[in-house]
Amino acid sequence: MPVLNWHPPLLPGGQQVLAERGPRVPVQVSVHPKVQETLTSTGQAVPSSIGGFALIDTGATITSIDQNAALRLGLQVVGQRTVGTAAGPSERFLYPFSVRLLPFGLDLHCVSGMGVDLSGQNIIALIGMDLLHQGVLTINGPMGALTLSF
Repeated sequence: MPVLNWHPPLLPGGQQVLAERGPRVPVQVSVHPKVQETLTSTGQAVPSSIGGFALIDTGATITSIDQNAALRLGLQVVGQRTVGTAAGPSERFLYPFSVRLLPFGLDLHCVSGMGVDLSGQNIIALIGMDLLHQGVLTINGPMGALTLSF
């Protein structure tokens, strides 16, 4: 099991990223490898990945992608799921996609991740417990570091 460490750079003014913004990591979001394979084999173009940040969210049950990013990638709906929100239950579409955690060089593949509205949060994805339960996550606040083992 590889152990992957990341010490984000300090923000302007010297503040630690973890303290100011939470466990956010730079990512590339793309279509799922199986979808890429299908597109390539049928001569269709594979959409370019989208860069941004993902929040590692231990309170999220399912890994999610911003709905606008899902549309830009042309992701196909593979189902629906009712989720509880502060505003009450809500139906969300499910999509196959991949998230590459750039600092770790780690690809996480979601067979049915959820599309959600993340506009205004400066993130394009939430990494939820459906993926995190497969490994070990350590957030070292005093060091301002994240460690993942998968």
